[in-house]
Amino acid sequence: MNTFALSLLDPKNPTAKAVGVRQIEVELDESLRIAAEHDIYAYDAYLLRCALKYRPPLLTLDRGLRHVARQLCVRLLEVE
Repeated sequence: MNTFALSLLDPKNPTAKAVGVRQIEVELDESLRIAAEHDIYAYDAYLLRCALKYRPPLLTLDRGLRHVARQLCVRLLEVE
């Protein structure tokens, strides 16, 4: 991870505070289950699990990820 990415994880970083970056816990086993059930990458499944658990809207340009998100009733933030 680069130093900029690491600095965003620092709660004292003003940029991290401004955009609301925070560390969260997400169940890896549940993410892997989603990946297997929907035949998607584990990283995408991890994002979906985060969205399911914490209920933020998901913003993505990936059609496949949007498709699975809709199947799981994840709220999507649409860009026009």
